[in-house]
Amino acid sequence: MTYQELREKMTLGLDKVRLYEPDYEVISKYAALVETPNWIVDVGTYMGGSSEVMALSAKPDVKIWTVDCREMVPKEYQEANKDRISFNFRDSVSAGIEWTEPIGFLFIDGDHSKAINDFDAWNKHVILGGYVAFHDFHPAMEWMIRDCIRVLNNNDYKMLHFPDIRSIWDTYTKGEQPTETVIFQFQKIK
Repeated sequence: MTYQELREKMTLGLDKVRLYEPDYEVISKYAALVETPNWIVDVGTYMGGSSEVMALSAKPDVKIWTVDCREMVPKEYQEANKDRISFNFRDSVSAGIEWTEPIGFLFIDGDHSKAINDFDAWNKHVILGGYVAFHDFHPAMEWMIRDCIRVLNNNDYKMLHFPDIRSIWDTYTKGEQPTETVIFQFQKIK
Protein backbone atom coordinates (compact mmCIF):
# COMPACT_ATOMS: atom_id res chain seq x y z
CA MET A 1 0.00 0.00 0.00
CA THR A 2 1.25 3.48 -0.71
CA TYR A 3 1.77 6.10 1.95
CA GLN A 4 -1.27 8.03 0.77
CA GLU A 5 -3.51 4.91 0.80
CA LEU A 6 -2.38 4.07 4.32
CA ARG A 7 -2.94 7.62 5.57
CA GLU A 8 -6.50 7.58 4.25
CA LYS A 9 -7.32 4.33 6.06
CA MET A 10 -5.57 4.93 9.40
CA THR A 11 -7.76 5.53 12.42
CA LEU A 12 -5.10 6.40 15.00
CA GLY A 13 -4.19 9.75 13.52
CA LEU A 14 -0.75 10.70 12.32
CA ASP A 15 0.07 12.52 15.56
CA LYS A 16 0.23 9.07 17.20
CA VAL A 17 2.38 7.50 14.48
CA ARG A 18 6.09 8.15 14.56
CA LEU A 19 7.09 6.90 11.13
CA TYR A 20 8.63 8.63 8.15
CA GLU A 21 6.79 8.42 4.85
CA PRO A 22 9.14 5.82 3.29
CA ASP A 23 8.81 3.64 6.42
CA TYR A 24 5.08 3.16 5.92
CA GLU A 25 5.65 1.49 2.57
CA VAL A 26 8.43 -0.80 3.88
CA ILE A 27 6.31 -2.00 6.82
CA SER A 28 3.32 -2.42 4.53
CA LYS A 29 5.34 -4.42 1.99
CA TYR A 30 6.60 -7.01 4.47
CA ALA A 31 3.29 -7.29 6.31
CA ALA A 32 1.56 -8.05 3.01
CA LEU A 33 3.99 -10.93 2.31
CA VAL A 34 3.17 -12.88 5.48
CA GLU A 35 1.04 -16.02 5.03
CA THR A 36 -1.04 -17.83 7.66
CA PRO A 37 -0.24 -19.53 10.07
CA ASN A 38 2.69 -17.16 10.50
CA TRP A 39 2.43 -14.11 12.71
CA ILE A 40 3.63 -10.53 12.48
CA VAL A 41 5.37 -9.42 15.67
CA ASP A 42 5.84 -5.74 16.48
CA VAL A 43 8.40 -5.18 19.25
CA GLY A 44 8.05 -1.64 20.61
CA THR A 45 4.41 -0.75 20.05
CA TYR A 46 4.53 2.80 21.44
CA MET A 47 1.11 4.23 20.42
CA GLY A 48 0.21 1.48 17.92
CA GLY A 49 1.01 3.19 14.62
CA SER A 50 3.21 0.52 13.09
CA SER A 51 0.76 -2.20 14.16
CA GLU A 52 -2.04 -0.34 12.41
CA VAL A 53 0.03 -0.13 9.21
CA MET A 54 0.62 -3.89 9.53
CA ALA A 55 -3.06 -4.66 10.12
CA LEU A 56 -4.14 -2.55 7.13
CA SER A 57 -1.57 -4.23 4.87
CA ALA A 58 -1.55 -7.89 5.96
CA LYS A 59 -3.82 -10.58 4.62
CA PRO A 60 -7.08 -10.72 6.66
CA ASP A 61 -6.25 -14.02 8.39
CA VAL A 62 -2.74 -13.01 9.52
CA LYS A 63 -2.53 -12.04 13.19
CA ILE A 64 -0.41 -9.26 14.66
CA TRP A 65 1.12 -9.50 18.14
CA THR A 66 2.65 -6.37 19.68
CA VAL A 67 4.70 -5.91 22.80
CA ASP A 68 5.91 -2.85 24.68
CA CYS A 69 6.92 -2.35 28.30
CA ARG A 70 4.74 0.79 28.46
CA GLU A 71 1.00 0.89 27.84
CA MET A 72 0.58 3.92 25.60
CA VAL A 73 -1.83 2.58 22.98
CA PRO A 74 -5.25 4.25 23.37
CA LYS A 75 -7.76 1.87 25.02
CA GLU A 76 -10.41 2.56 22.37
CA TYR A 77 -7.94 1.58 19.65
CA GLN A 78 -7.03 -1.63 21.51
CA GLU A 79 -10.71 -2.52 21.89
CA ALA A 80 -11.57 -1.77 18.24
CA ASN A 81 -8.71 -3.98 16.99
CA LYS A 82 -8.70 -6.83 19.52
CA ASP A 83 -9.72 -9.42 16.91
CA ARG A 84 -6.76 -8.58 14.69
CA ILE A 85 -4.05 -7.22 16.98
CA SER A 86 -2.99 -8.67 20.32
CA PHE A 87 -1.56 -5.85 22.46
CA ASN A 88 0.83 -6.94 25.22
CA PHE A 89 2.48 -4.69 27.76
CA ARG A 90 5.50 -6.39 29.23
CA ASP A 91 9.21 -6.99 28.70
CA SER A 92 9.85 -7.90 25.05
CA VAL A 93 12.82 -10.19 25.69
CA SER A 94 10.97 -12.47 28.12
CA ALA A 95 7.97 -12.45 25.76
CA GLY A 96 10.21 -13.58 22.90
CA ILE A 97 11.72 -16.36 24.96
CA GLU A 98 8.23 -17.65 25.85
CA TRP A 99 6.79 -17.27 22.31
CA THR A 100 5.93 -20.50 20.44
CA GLU A 101 4.36 -19.42 17.12
CA PRO A 102 6.04 -19.03 13.70
CA ILE A 103 6.85 -15.45 12.67
CA GLY A 104 6.76 -14.21 9.08
CA PHE A 105 7.73 -10.61 9.87
CA LEU A 106 9.54 -9.40 12.99
CA PHE A 107 9.63 -5.62 13.38
CA ILE A 108 12.03 -4.44 16.09
CA ASP A 109 11.40 -0.89 17.25
CA GLY A 110 11.79 -1.06 21.03
CA ASP A 111 14.77 -0.01 23.17
CA HIS A 112 17.23 0.78 20.38
CA SER A 113 20.28 0.40 22.61
CA LYS A 114 19.23 -3.22 23.21
CA ALA A 115 17.77 -4.18 19.82
CA ILE A 116 20.08 -7.19 19.55
CA ASN A 117 18.55 -8.58 22.78
CA ASP A 118 15.13 -8.48 21.12
CA PHE A 119 16.57 -10.09 18.00
CA ASP A 120 18.19 -12.88 20.03
CA ALA A 121 14.94 -13.57 21.92
CA TRP A 122 12.68 -13.63 18.84
CA ASN A 123 14.98 -14.85 16.04
CA LYS A 124 14.42 -18.57 16.56
CA HIS A 125 10.73 -18.11 15.71
CA VAL A 126 11.29 -16.38 12.34
CA ILE A 127 10.52 -18.82 9.53
CA LEU A 128 12.83 -19.56 6.62
CA GLY A 129 12.16 -16.78 4.11
CA GLY A 130 10.71 -14.57 6.87
CA TYR A 131 11.66 -10.94 7.36
CA VAL A 132 13.27 -8.96 10.16
CA ALA A 133 13.44 -5.17 10.23
CA PHE A 134 15.12 -2.81 12.69
CA HIS A 135 13.53 0.66 12.83
CA ASP A 136 14.72 4.10 13.91
CA PHE A 137 18.21 4.04 12.57
CA HIS A 138 20.07 7.23 13.35
CA PRO A 139 23.73 7.78 12.47
CA ALA A 140 24.50 8.54 16.12
CA MET A 141 23.08 5.13 17.12
CA GLU A 142 26.27 3.17 16.58
CA TRP A 143 24.80 0.22 18.48
CA MET A 144 22.15 -0.20 15.75
CA ILE A 145 24.84 -0.52 13.09
CA ARG A 146 26.78 -2.92 15.34
CA ASP A 147 23.66 -5.02 15.94
CA CYS A 148 22.76 -5.18 12.25
CA ILE A 149 26.30 -6.25 11.35
CA ARG A 150 26.00 -8.99 13.98
CA VAL A 151 22.77 -10.21 12.33
CA LEU A 152 24.61 -10.45 9.01
CA ASN A 153 27.57 -12.21 10.60
CA ASN A 154 25.42 -15.06 11.87
CA ASN A 155 24.94 -16.05 8.20
CA ASP A 156 21.27 -16.96 8.67
CA TYR A 157 20.15 -13.69 7.05
CA LYS A 158 20.79 -11.71 3.93
CA MET A 159 20.64 -7.92 3.87
CA LEU A 160 17.78 -6.53 1.81
CA HIS A 161 18.37 -2.86 2.61
CA PHE A 162 21.03 -0.95 4.51
CA PRO A 163 20.13 2.74 4.89
CA ASP A 164 22.41 5.26 3.19
CA ILE A 165 24.12 6.51 6.34
CA ARG A 166 25.67 9.61 4.76
CA SER A 167 22.37 10.75 3.20
CA ILE A 168 20.41 10.18 6.41
CA TRP A 169 23.02 12.00 8.50
CA ASP A 170 22.93 14.99 6.14
CA THR A 171 19.12 15.04 6.33
CA TYR A 172 19.09 14.88 10.14
CA THR A 173 21.68 17.63 10.51
CA LYS A 174 19.50 19.90 8.37
CA GLY A 175 16.52 19.18 10.62
CA GLU A 176 14.62 17.49 7.79
CA GLN A 177 12.82 14.15 7.56
CA PRO A 178 14.60 11.39 5.61
CA THR A 179 13.38 10.76 2.09
CA GLU A 180 14.42 7.11 2.23
CA THR A 181 13.53 4.51 4.81
CA VAL A 182 15.51 4.35 8.02
CA ILE A 183 14.73 0.64 8.34
CA PHE A 184 17.43 -2.05 8.14
CA GLN A 185 15.83 -5.00 6.33
CA PHE A 186 16.84 -8.68 6.39
CA GLN A 187 15.50 -12.00 5.10
CA LYS A 188 16.15 -15.35 6.81
CA ILE A 189 17.90 -17.71 4.39
CA LYS A 190 18.80 -20.68 6.60
